[in-house]
Amino acid sequence: MSSFPTIPRDDSPGSHPTIGLWTICFGLLVLAASARFSQGQQPDNADAPATAEVTDDEDTATSAEEEPMVTPPEAPLPEVPETTVVGRPGAFPAGPLVEGTVTTPTRTATSIGQVGSATTVISSEQIRRSGYSVVGDLLEGTTGLRVVRQGAPGGLTSVFLRGANSNQTKVLLDGIPINDPSSAGRAFDFSHLSVDNIERIEIVRGPQSTLYGTDAIGGVINIITKRGEGPLTARAKFMGGSYGTNRQDVSVSGGTNCVNYSIGGSHYYTDGFSSASERLGNTEDDHHRLGTVSGRFGWTPTETFDVDYVFRWADLRTNIDNFDFTTGLPLDEVGTSRQSLTESFYSRIQARWEMFDGGIEQRLAYNLTDYSRGDTGDLGAVPFPVTPSAFEGQTRKLEWQADVLLLQNNLLSVGADYYVEDASSSFGLAASQNKYGFFLQDQIELAERWFTTVGFRWDTWNVAGEAQTYQVRSVYNVHETGTSFHGTLGTGFRAPSLSENLDPLFGNPALKPEESQGWDVGATQRLLGDDMIVEFYYYRNDLRNLIVFDFSIPPFGALANVGRARTHGVEVNALWNIHPDVALSASYTRTDTLNVDTGLPLARRPKDQGSIGATYRYCEGRGAASLYALFFGDSIDNGVFGGPAFRVLDGYTLLNMVADYQLTEHMRCFCRFDNLLNEHYEVVTGYGTPLSSAFGGIDLVW
Repeated sequence: MSSFPTIPRDDSPGSHPTIGLWTICFGLLVLAASARFSQGQQPDNADAPATAEVTDDEDTATSAEEEPMVTPPEAPLPEVPETTVVGRPGAFPAGPLVEGTVTTPTRTATSIGQVGSATTVISSEQIRRSGYSVVGDLLEGTTGLRVVRQGAPGGLTSVFLRGANSNQTKVLLDGIPINDPSSAGRAFDFSHLSVDNIERIEIVRGPQSTLYGTDAIGGVINIITKRGEGPLTARAKFMGGSYGTNRQDVSVSGGTNCVNYSIGGSHYYTDGFSSASERLGNTEDDHHRLGTVSGRFGWTPTETFDVDYVFRWADLRTNIDNFDFTTGLPLDEVGTSRQSLTESFYSRIQARWEMFDGGIEQRLAYNLTDYSRGDTGDLGAVPFPVTPSAFEGQTRKLEWQADVLLLQNNLLSVGADYYVEDASSSFGLAASQNKYGFFLQDQIELAERWFTTVGFRWDTWNVAGEAQTYQVRSVYNVHETGTSFHGTLGTGFRAPSLSENLDPLFGNPALKPEESQGWDVGATQRLLGDDMIVEFYYYRNDLRNLIVFDFSIPPFGALANVGRARTHGVEVNALWNIHPDVALSASYTRTDTLNVDTGLPLARRPKDQGSIGATYRYCEGRGAASLYALFFGDSIDNGVFGGPAFRVLDGYTLLNMVADYQLTEHMRCFCRFDNLLNEHYEVVTGYGTPLSSAFGGIDLVW
């Protein structure tokens, strides 16, 4: 997501719903409406953030003699910094977080001003106003992060953090590890993760394996589900637009001191465009359909004990193109449509309890991640038919954590976990591996200015062996000048995936974990009475024991720990609220990458990328519009067969716009315009990208 102050981009709805699902959802909406009005409650503020405090009826009632006047809430300009955070600490903390609090960097609720790690928060308000339907699109343009999608919506979507590989980014949903164990490298595909029912997204850049174990070399992306609060509230969204796109989204939420609930469903469909680039003569549209149901439920019988459950189910069906073995490029399939099918299910149940007047807090949780993937194939493909295939993958994790307040300024966290992953395929292959681990972290505060965190982790895998990691991070705040200095030093690792370790053709059971050491230093400066903030980071990561294919291993080559790489760069963010109704922002990321063995940059990672934008609020805050540009420099990608080994992909600039307007207390309309300049570009050799497109819809709440 662009780091400028969008009145962000919003999720969107459409048609083609599954009858059973939408009958249930419609019933929930009717139930919500009848319950609300049968109780005689005042309707909720349609545009209030999820954190809004619920006022008493007597405070909001309108006199019978007065004509009721609907004044929609003002569309807020971004906070400085944009960290409107709502939720509960850890995966399920005990109460609402205050603004500016994050949980991912330390696995405890921590003020963002006390965190040394480079952290970005995308708030629920930004998500709601963005107009985007999937998290991958939402993340594009975020500082230090590169999103690459292969072709049309539903195509494989990879995220690179600080230049690291996509399988070196740990992805969590409410603390559930959701990287796919059945994929070749355990990478996460963002194409099937919708934005509905998400409260916020926390992105922590740099090695984070000390707290999160394997895959956290580039960093961690933690998606946090909405927690219901206050009276029963129902919401519905409907959206349509270019490429035959439509989306429908419904949800209900609420909560008391004892229970809370949030459940929703969405359906997204688009005719799309050809994933295989039209410049190469491909014309067939690749349709895409995504259905999602998610929920979060909590029970708090006492002030010192609570139980929470979260789940998310998604079903993706995407038309995909074939592969031309003579050129190495994609091309339209022959005959019947070839489809990629993915069904995913994530869940977590957690118990949390306090002891000794809150001096010790413990959490015990069980996580489940389940994938079913398939390819319908294309038996008419030339020169080789594509046979159908299916893959299953599952991860189970049991974890415990205790946070002990040793002193008022010293919090010690200790945790342990046991992790199992399995995978199988329709080709008769099956594999499994497990690990157990332990971590220790100490957070120290001195004079309310200096905050330091030290941590260590030890993991042992039954196949790959042991891995030890550490992290030290610190931040020093000069309150008098609004200046903060921060720095981090740490290590990360990625254990070999099941395919890499145990594949009978090219796997290698002797593989060890990939390793990295990374550090960053930076500063944050607030200016003009906190109306302006400027943030700067310099970072470097050195990676070794990378798993690559080694042709020297007899008889035909195999995977081996022989790769080395280096990434370093600069990240800059600036935000300026120049007027109560106007905000400007800009960001810049410099990413220098090097494959030490070949001397070439790493593929699909431009050296330069950034954004610049402006937001204007109008009609006394009832509406807001944002215009922003995302720019990306040149990058390299794999070449075609029979040609050079690599190809330079030209840089490009995307000019986008989002706007919304509060029509009534219960209805908001919104629109989004992408690629206004109709830029033609590629992010993966031979794959298409969208041209100018427009989308719009309405958002209802009651």
